Amino acid sequence: MRVERSHICSLCRHVILRWGLQIITVNETGDGFTLHEQKIAFVLKQIPADMKVSIVSVVGAFRTGKSFLLDMFLRYLRYYDEHPDGT
Repeated sequence: MRVERSHICSLCRHVILRWGLQIITVNETGDGFTLHEQKIAFVLKQIPADMKVSIVSVVGAFRTGKSFLLDMFLRYLRYYDEHPDGT
């Protein structure tokens, strides 16, 4: 069965939106990180050229507030999206 390229891209977008895409991994020795530039390029191609983009990476030990920080970012962005005039 032949799959059209547009169907593959559509599936990739669905997978990214549903589960995310890991663009940074811990290296084999555990003392550094590896940036996957091809994955970043793939994501950036999906974004309009005039849209601002930020990538946030939060790293830390167990139970140090990483999820709390990311949750606060999401709450802020959702509120801003629902109240663009700041009210």
